[in-house]
Amino acid sequence: MTQMIAGIHAVKHALNAGEPVDELLVEKGKKHPRINELIHLAKKAGIRFSFLPKAALDRHADGVPHQGVVARLVSGSLQKLSFTEWLDALDMEKAPLVLLLD
Repeated sequence: MTQMIAGIHAVKHALNAGEPVDELLVEKGKKHPRINELIHLAKKAGIRFSFLPKAALDRHADGVPHQGVVARLVSGSLQKLSFTEWLDALDMEKAPLVLLLD
């Protein structure tokens, strides 16, 4: 199953964090400086990108608001952790701030 990340901020974070992004999907005709920045980051990292109609991005995003951009990750690249595993993996030496909202 292909994993997708949708939305400008989520995709930017994935690109900056070095997540294994296979392809950047951009809404055809969408003009926004932040989307241009994502395209630049993808080019710099050697990640291919495609321009698709909004309806196609809607399908790829599976109901998640995409803001005109979706990143397809390399298959099996995201590791699913339980909340407890995630907490255990935190580096307490750096005194991380964990904020839980309801």
